[in-house]
Formats: sequence, structure tokens, C-alpha cells
Amino acid sequence: MLQAANLQVREAALTGEAEPVLKQPEVTLPLESALGDRLNLVFQGTEILQGRGTVLVTQTGMQTELGRIATLIQSVESEPTPLQQRMAQLGNVLVSGSLVLVALVVAVGLLRTGDLSLFDELLEVSLSMAVAVVPEGLPAVITVTLALGTQRMVRRHALIRKLPAVETLGSVTTICSDKTGTLTQNKMVVQQVQTLGGEYSVTGEGYAPMGDILEGDQVVQMETAPALAGLLRAAALCNDATLSRVGSGWTVLGDPTEGALLALAGKGGFHVTQGQPGDDSPAQDGDRRIAEIPFTSERKCMSVVVQTGPNDPLPLPLLGLVMLTKGSPELVLDRCSTGQGDGIPSPLTADQRQTILAHNDALAARGLRVLGFAMKPLSEMVANDHLEAEERDLIWLGLVGMLDAPRPEVRAAVAACRQAGIRPVMITGDHPLTARRSPKPSALPNPTLPS
Repeated sequence: MLQAANLQVREAALTGEAEPVLKQPEVTLPLESALGDRLNLVFQGTEILQGRGTVLVTQTGMQTELGRIATLIQSVESEPTPLQQRMAQLGNVLVSGSLVLVALVVAVGLLRTGDLSLFDELLEVSLSMAVAVVPEGLPAVITVTLALGTQRMVRRHALIRKLPAVETLGSVTTICSDKTGTLTQNKMVVQQVQTLGGEYSVTGEGYAPMGDILEGDQVVQMETAPALAGLLRAAALCNDATLSRVGSGWTVLGDPTEGALLALAGKGGFHVTQGQPGDDSPAQDGDRRIAEIPFTSERKCMSVVVQTGPNDPLPLPLLGLVMLTKGSPELVLDRCSTGQGDGIPSPLTADQRQTILAHNDALAARGLRVLGFAMKPLSEMVANDHLEAEERDLIWLGLVGMLDAPRPEVRAAVAACRQAGIRPVMITGDHPLTARRSPKPSALPNPTLPS
């Protein structure tokens, strides 16, 4: 890749991950880097979600990653199914038993008669008995049984091309399933916000940036809650997704988690368009992203540097160059030295840190996905390769808890698996408390394994 500007690519066709990847042409990686870690390459067959870029084609045809996958698929040798293995074992037993029977009949007959002239008759009798041992109708019975199974699968809207596949499905003992987007709808909705200044609930459904932020039963005024206002601005500006109106509803282009954060910011009165003209949301002048440290599975957080101005409808508690960070609450909190309450930022005490972690666990125990937010003023811009070192002495803003509702059919599917003697296992990268609680303990497969 030669250059890129906020280029996000979905590489699910290659890696299986639905999350978009932010490409970084300036990154230098070792040759043995895993496919999902190659942030400076764009692959054939992937989807461009947003941004722009210039790339140099280096491989075509079967030399591409898709071509290599096709080569691997073609080179795979089919293994016999459990039924075929048992049939082979039965055949070996029958053949061995028949040979033993032939030898036994001939030997006993010769010993009892003592006349070799009867050898031909004894051999004919023994061979007849050996043939009778072989169940000639067994292959036909198995074929008919598998065909009936195929018909039953068709009635359940599952088309089986090869008969042995029916028996293979019947031999399943464990099913491992991803959580987000498979067991859940992958449609995030923010339900709870926690700051040092208070606890807030959020109303509204879907990605529509309309609704209320309540403290108790009262609608919150952003002017009286600086920590909440700063958190909403951080949620919108430390964000790579966009919201757009489609008919009577709203849709998100980008990560669903970031789309839910944009909807939250809209409910607080702040909308962001990321500089796209003609968007349904009003643009806010005075904010400009200058630099970014993208989210990675190793870092578990994302930071951006923005230029804020005094004319913003919802100004941050700090003006000028500001670093905004979001990510795993525990990791973000470790990098914070002060906290933003309803007044000026003050040093975080040990009790406050324990309270924040307790709130994080409480939200996760309710089945919510939790993110932590922080910010930091910068006196001057630093080089991109030194930007990560600035992620310290941050100002804690608060927690955001969002719900990824389970699919309606999940409960019945899990119950059917258990009734059939199949052990379902859910694999997720969420907080263990979130994984155990979502959607409900009684309906979840177990155990839960971190990805």
C-alpha cells in the first residue's frame, strides 16, 4: 500500500473477523506476520468500507490469499466418516471370521473323516457358510437410511449433497459458536453511562440519535454535567463510524459499537459528520482529527488527537489539542491519574479507582459491553511514532455500557442442542462477566472460553 486516508477494510472473507481493519501504509511488519495483522496490505476479495487509498498490485490469480485458500481447499483429502470407519471395521471382522470359519470347517471335517477325498465337499460347504455370513442387504439398508435422513433435512431447509454428510452431522458432540453477530444481533445500544459525577440511563432504540439521557427521572442538561458532556464528545470524536438515515430508520457504516456511541452522542445533542457534506446530522465546526492510534487486539484501546475550539456547541472541558482515548476500562483507568467530575479535574484516589472497577463489573454482570473513556490536553503536537507514549496521565471521563441483544432463536437452538446431547460452547472476547450474563445464564452455552 502506497498511501491511505482513514481506509477501513472488512477482511471477513479471509480472516472470519467482521470488525473492519484500519490500514496503515507506514507500518513495517515482519514477513512472518499473521494475515490479520498485515495492516499495510490490502487483499483481493475484501470490502472497502470507507476512506481512500492507493495500492500497488503485487500478486494476482492463485498467488493471492484467496488463490492460496482455493489451492488448500483443492488439496484437502476427504477423510472417512465415523460410519464409514465402522463399516470398514465390520467388513474386516466379517472377512477374518469367514476365513477362520472356512479353515475350521475343513480342518475338523478332515480330522473326523480321515479321508482327503472329501476335501472338495468340505471346502464347498465352508465357502457356502462364509458367504452366508456376509450381510448382503446391509449397504442397501444404510443407503436407504441416509436417504431418509436427507429427506428429513430437506424438510428442515437444509440441502445435503452427499449422503455420508447426514451421518457426520449425527455424530456431532460439540458446537463452538462465536457470540457477537452469531448468538447476538450485533446491534449495539447504549443503556448506561457512569461518570464520577453521576450515573445516567439512556432511552431510545437502535442507532437513531434521538432519545434522552436521564439521571433518575430527570433529563440531564449537558451544561450542568461537564464530565458527561466530555464523555459524549469523546464518544463521537474518538470514532471511525458514520450514521446515516435510510428511509425512516438509521444505519451505521462501520463498527456497530462505534455506531452506538455516535447515537449516544446524538442523544446528548452532539452530532458528528466527520466532514462529509450532505449528511443528515448537522456538522460541528471546530473539531479536526489530527492524529490517531488505532485499536488493536493487543492494545485494547484507541486514541485520537483533535483540535477543539471555543465555539463548539458542547465544548470539551479542555480546549486546544486534546487526546481522546477509549477502550478496555481496566487498561484506560491504569493510564489515568486524574478524574473529571462535575468540577475541575482532580487526582484519582484509590477508593475512586475501586469504585470505577466495581461499576465496571456491575455493568458487565448485567450483560453489557463496557468501554472506558479518558482525555488529555496536549501542549504541542508530537510525532505519530511517539504518540503512544502520551497515553499516560489521562483524565478519566467515565464508563459506557451497551447491550448487544441476543437473537430470538438462540434460546430454542441451545435447548435443542442440549436435548440432542450436543455440548454448545460460546467463544467470545467480551469481559467474562458479560459473557456469563448475556443473554441469560439459563440460555447460554457453557463453558465460556475467551478468544
